[in-house]
Amino acid sequence: MTRRSSYNEEFKRNTVNLSEEHGVKTAAKQLGVSASCLYSWRRIYLDIKAPTDGETRSYAEILKESRALKKEVSILNNVVSTLKKTAAILSQSYFGGMK
Repeated sequence: MTRRSSYNEEFKRNTVNLSEEHGVKTAAKQLGVSASCLYSWRRIYLDIKAPTDGETRSYAEILKESRALKKEVSILNNVVSTLKKTAAILSQSYFGGMK
């Protein structure tokens, strides 16, 4: 059975900062902490972190907006692809006899 470790607040904050610079998996491996534990710390401490651009939005709100924007980009890419295909088909039928 493994012993459950207890980390102080300073260690957790420093680990979260390190994970922002080097990535979660790298920081977790370097410090001997599980990645899932580090992800949970990030959720806690990045919500508390003061915004740098004067806007007060939580990390969760930013993630939600990011997911919505990614979904919208995906939809728009599908529309653009469909329009390109449609334009190609229409130009073939219109200029089909002219080469």
